[in-house]
Amino acid sequence: MNPNGMVFVALDGMGKKAACDLVGKFTSLSNPYVGVLAGFKIHDLWDQEGPKVLNDLECAGTGADLWVDLKLLDVPQTVQLRARAVRYANARFLTVHALGGIEMMKLAVESGPRIIAITILTSLSKEEVGVRFRRPAHEVVSELAWEAKQAGVWGVVCSAHEVGVLAGNSNLKGLKFIVPGIRLAGKDAIDQNQKRVNTPRAAFESGADYIVVGSELTKVEDPIAVLGKIVEGISEAVVNKGVSR
Repeated sequence: MNPNGMVFVALDGMGKKAACDLVGKFTSLSNPYVGVLAGFKIHDLWDQEGPKVLNDLECAGTGADLWVDLKLLDVPQTVQLRARAVRYANARFLTVHALGGIEMMKLAVESGPRIIAITILTSLSKEEVGVRFRRPAHEVVSELAWEAKQAGVWGVVCSAHEVGVLAGNSNLKGLKFIVPGIRLAGKDAIDQNQKRVNTPRAAFESGADYIVVGSELTKVEDPIAVLGKIVEGISEAVVNKGVSR
């Protein structure tokens, strides 16, 4: 497992200036952990500022890969048009809901940037998923990931509780597994919206390719120090599992 480029930072709930300042801090050569960053995720900033915010963030952090987290779910042609608009804005990644079906995801893949498919939101507990879908969460997530694979998406978002099942499924080989809902060991999550959560170490030991970290980094006094703790967890996963990425 190569520890470089494995952490996406979610800039949720941040104003443009604060987000640009944080991107600049993280991408600075003075950040000893800059190599671990995979990119930066936005959604409400896109809503507030429009596509031009991508240029502002790119200027703040030269070479920063940007992920527009719109979680598109609509008729296939509408998703195709919106995916095309996001690609024209020079985003690197875009999310759609796998629940939209294979055809919808295919059109997003054809017209957009790299497509990441959302399986089941981590804001839902295992019990809530069971009630809504009448099946265990890992079964629902596995089915949606398989459909995403058929559509040709780059990666899927799932919780740390399901990533092991996906990583062990040979039919999903080639998909990237992105895990949100990350908290540091021994700490309560700052973001209480996430329910199916785990630590960076547990996520990577289970088979994650990337993790998404938001408030654990954006709502602390010293985000670089916290990023260092995350890197420690990744390193522990490398040592304990001994896998190659």
